[in-house]
Amino acid sequence: MKQFDGKNIETAILKAKVYLAENISHKINFKNLAKELNVGYSWFRRMFRYYTSLPPSQYFQLLKLNKAKTLLIESTMHIGEISNLLGFETPYYFSKFFKSKTGISPTEWRKSYQSSKQNK
Repeated sequence: MKQFDGKNIETAILKAKVYLAENISHKINFKNLAKELNVGYSWFRRMFRYYTSLPPSQYFQLLKLNKAKTLLIESTMHIGEISNLLGFETPYYFSKFFKSKTGISPTEWRKSYQSSKQNK
């Protein structure tokens, strides 16, 4: 099995995934993250994609999207609060990002969940 400086590749990727989940509201410098894991950046990106099927930046976006979906369904937080919590620069940018990934706005997502819940 390939290894990173004596560390198992899966362990390094798992550490990266945990780091990303714990820092969901921050901007991530993936080069610095690779350095923290004692690996080269291009190798880290390649191995991360191999193990997750996504480049690190897209994986991080997916984490943010899934967290946003959960917050929209399980909380009464305003869109601006969710945007801020997830580290987006503005609620507008968050809404644009959300709609580009889901096809509907965060408000429409919340309403569709609430109406499907009422229909049960």
